[in-house]
Amino acid sequence: MAFKRCPECGAAHGPRKKMCHCGHYFGVKSRQSTERHPLHPEPGAGVIDNYHGLPVLSPPPPLPTDGLLSTEAVRDEYVSYEGLGFCVYSYIPADRIFDPILRGRWRRARTALQAVVEYLDFSEEEREVAKQHEELRRVVTETCNSLADSKCQIAAREGGHSLLRAISLLFAVTRGLETEITRATAIQCAKEACEELTTCASKLGENGITELAEYIRTKQAELSRVVARLLTAEEDSAKAA
Repeated sequence: MAFKRCPECGAAHGPRKKMCHCGHYFGVKSRQSTERHPLHPEPGAGVIDNYHGLPVLSPPPPLPTDGLLSTEAVRDEYVSYEGLGFCVYSYIPADRIFDPILRGRWRRARTALQAVVEYLDFSEEEREVAKQHEELRRVVTETCNSLADSKCQIAAREGGHSLLRAISLLFAVTRGLETEITRATAIQCAKEACEELTTCASKLGENGITELAEYIRTKQAELSRVVARLLTAEEDSAKAA
């Protein structure tokens, strides 16, 4: 085995010995920094810490007072430093972006983030109502997609105008669910669509188109259940108020 000798006392030690009994340290002592290392994050950025190989980020300039931001400026100057969520939700209005595609997506992302903020602030009862709204949107979308095909359009002649009116009402439901102000109207449109679907199914059954009539009854029953739950929730909310 190879030995190393202590330069202080001459004692022989194995190759992995770090410190001699006399106190001599064989390794290289690391330099202890006397400055306190900052660890507080700047707005939206990573920790001010190049210790672990993080890139050095310089704060971007203030938003320009005139002119529109290019996609490159949004990405390289603001989002890379401030963070995407902060830029979309609070910092950069969509109208300040030059690229029309990015502007539209920015606006939709802001709407989605606002919905998240509102949902986090909901009470348990309000979250349950929001889930029912989403369930209504799902049922309406599936029903519209299935009833708007060519086969159903041909069958609509046998069912009178009830199917066409029902589809029109269902599209109105989808639009109405977009804002809180029009959601009550959307639920009323869904209720009327249920009535039209019932009428249409009856006429189709009378004309011998039993398969489609049964399918429409199934969708009407599914839609009715969601509408009934929402109407009950509205009544409970009105009583509590």
